[in-house]
Amino acid sequence: MNPDAAPPPWTLTGRAYAVPVRAAFPAGAPIDAGMGGPAGRFVGGPGVVLAVRYATSDVGPYDELASLPGRVRFGASATFASVARIVVSTPESVAAGRAHWALPKALATFTWRERADGERLEVCTPDGVPLFAATFAAFGPSLPVAVGGPFGRIAQPAPDGLRVTPVAGWGWARPARVRDVGVGDAAFEGVRRPWGPAFALSRVHLRFGAPERRAVATEGAG
Repeated sequence: MNPDAAPPPWTLTGRAYAVPVRAAFPAGAPIDAGMGGPAGRFVGGPGVVLAVRYATSDVGPYDELASLPGRVRFGASATFASVARIVVSTPESVAAGRAHWALPKALATFTWRERADGERLEVCTPDGVPLFAATFAAFGPSLPVAVGGPFGRIAQPAPDGLRVTPVAGWGWARPARVRDVGVGDAAFEGVRRPWGPAFALSRVHLRFGAPERRAVATEGAG
């Protein structure tokens, strides 16, 4: 696929599970998404692991598993949310995500199964190596929520500097229990140490904007 066939901004709809997590590394630890740009430094705060089923997007339906560890600083910049690891179910999403937003997307297989105790998700590499598994069980009433908040601007390092993308939307949220977690990739280890309750998000409408390209200021510059 030619990524230029689906330029930003994107409009996406679907549903998701969001698990607030504690980072598995100390403040100041390097964060390198492997896209050839400058490494960031972890500042702190809660992160989130997202398991998403997009019903519609600019490249069609796809599944996604992403880890955002918390606030990250690149050089002397402000702090941003940043995606450290992300896998998706279609090559079209991989190509567009890497080209437009410098998101370090990789291909994976997603298996979703309804069970008596909830919805089971298993994610593997294309050759079958397990990356993540969990069972999610939503409960209680749904309430309307805004999507974004501390994750309303996402910065990704690229060879030409930072790409800072506005993210906004809305949906409906209800609490969710997370059980039987299996982790084959350290980026998703935080699900074993949740910062707080998980949420099931439904009727999500998301706008992933056009990125702003920024130079990375060096420490002490001013």
